Amino acid sequence: MKNKNIYKGMIAALAVIVTLSSCTKEENIQQDLTKLQPTIEFPDVTPNLNGAPNSRSAAVVGADEPVVYNLPVNYASSSTSPGIEVTVALDQSVLDKYNEVQGDNLTMLPSQYYNIPSFKVTIPAGQRTASIPINFLKTTDETLLTSHYALAFKITDASGKIISGNYGTTVALFAIKNIYDGVYDFKGNIQRNSATGPDPALSGQISFETAELLTSTRYSVWFDQQLWATGAGVAGIGTPTVDGIKFTVDPVTNKITVSCPANATLRNTPGYDSRFDPATRTIYVGFQWGAAPATRVAVDTLVYKGPTE
Repeated sequence: MKNKNIYKGMIAALAVIVTLSSCTKEENIQQDLTKLQPTIEFPDVTPNLNGAPNSRSAAVVGADEPVVYNLPVNYASSSTSPGIEVTVALDQSVLDKYNEVQGDNLTMLPSQYYNIPSFKVTIPAGQRTASIPINFLKTTDETLLTSHYALAFKITDASGKIISGNYGTTVALFAIKNIYDGVYDFKGNIQRNSATGPDPALSGQISFETAELLTSTRYSVWFDQQLWATGAGVAGIGTPTVDGIKFTVDPVTNKITVSCPANATLRNTPGYDSRFDPATRTIYVGFQWGAAPATRVAVDTLVYKGPTE
């Protein structure tokens, strides 16, 4: 009985589709976008579909001077803006709703870490987008690297234009990255040794792989995963971003120290020049772990491709 009802529903739905299609052909029905009312919105690329306010990444690279993040405001219309002044405000209730729906516990970024020169912006005539600059301050403060902060905004005035119901609020998810953080092309060589020599199945060249380096401190990053030559992950060297492999860069010499909180035997390979090349944003590392004869030895090259999400 259940399946029969489903089939009946499908037949009815198909009938409606055929009818609508027929009407469209006969009457040439088209949606006239010029008749839609312009709306003012935060142009979120990845909206939340579960009832939470939309969110956006506000990740910035830490620096000694203020770092500017531009919050975009959009004139959504088939035509360009005639010149619209838009006012936004910080709104704790927006963040509260986000936390409630997402099951999160974000808090507003403390005021000593940012300033906003103006909460008003004009979308110029002939344009569709303008930005409200947010100056992030003290981004080298180590306490921010482990923070769980955000800034929640609401459009409060749009010079008489309609404020979008779905896109009139946004939560900017604040995060600090260091200069090494990113997605990298990953190649290398790994040896899984034993008393009888290298394991032929897991040892060998690593190529055509992608890796991520994720900010830990101002000068260190977590390596998301070392691989065997087969492409499988290596066990016994911790969990990335928790206690896995960490690269710490000396900001003066660019030399890299490799460590692993979960495995005290993991260390730099003697004689190998582990380093960061700032000109090409390439990381060269050689490290090993375990005790002879069952050592594991990796030599990796990571070339920067782009930012992490």
